[in-house]
Amino acid sequence: MKKRYVTLPVTDLVTDVAVDQKHVKQLAASLKAQGQLAPVQIRGKDIIDGFHRVAGLIEVGIETVDCIDVECTEEEFLDLRIASALTHEGVKADRAVPWIITEVEKAWPGQDAATLFWGNELLSHESKEWAILKSETWGVGCTAIAGWLNAHHRLAPDVWADKELDYGHRRQIGAATTDHDLQRKLAKKAKDEGLFYREIDVVAQAVVATEDEEERRHILETPLKKKGEEGRQEEIDELKRKAKVAKFLKTPPPKERKRTLEGELLFLAMDMETLPGKIRRVKPETIEVLTDEQRHEFAAVVNLLDQELHRLRDLLGISIVAEIVDETGLVRRE
Repeated sequence: MKKRYVTLPVTDLVTDVAVDQKHVKQLAASLKAQGQLAPVQIRGKDIIDGFHRVAGLIEVGIETVDCIDVECTEEEFLDLRIASALTHEGVKADRAVPWIITEVEKAWPGQDAATLFWGNELLSHESKEWAILKSETWGVGCTAIAGWLNAHHRLAPDVWADKELDYGHRRQIGAATTDHDLQRKLAKKAKDEGLFYREIDVVAQAVVATEDEEERRHILETPLKKKGEEGRQEEIDELKRKAKVAKFLKTPPPKERKRTLEGELLFLAMDMETLPGKIRRVKPETIEVLTDEQRHEFAAVVNLLDQELHRLRDLLGISIVAEIVDETGLVRRE
């Protein structure tokens, strides 16, 4: 490949590729203090290596850029670009994946790119050899490449392109579900609450465990209590339980259930902080002065409360202890 040194207006170069803005800021400070120390590698006006340097030059207002213009074929150009992209940890998947897909489409039309690098046994010997050779040229294993391509395939295009989330977050979302609408909701929650990869997995597992939209909505809107790795399953179960309880408490009660004594008998209040916990004890303060008619009405309400307690226990599949009061005093029911 022939090379030549050239100086070009910085705005002449094509810069429509993902960059790490934190790295750009760091480079901009260095460029402002020392100027450009390393040339940008290009082919014509297309950048091979140096996207961050060009972005840094634009950031500080430097109008020209020193380059090495490489004369190469289209395949060599893509190989150089991919190999360069893979040295930039923060953006390597975002940059490399579209170029890898382009190479696969040119070499093996109609072949799924991820399947090619997984090394499916049904693939031809030639295609397997091609994938191995490319992985060696680019300096990364076939399994890693297949993982990036699989994440790209599973994710909604706008979630894949969301640069507010790093690749690890997006990969975790794609691994959790192929439902694009749910992916968008998980992405929003991850950004709003600053969730790490494991925490995204906790929320996603709780959501996909139920098909009830009301319960899903509650899980997605409930801030996650961050715990250590040992509390992972506990977190998933807690999110699922809270969603079921929230839905239960919103469900209209049976028509025959009544409030009595001007609302002093409160119905079914779940302690959300101590699930599985206790139904809070309810007791009208004036129980000792109830008339016979009021006692009869109160006993009916207690009976309905007990029925709803069983309904809640069945719904949640957990053991709940309730303390309720009837006209004879305190009765514990399990």
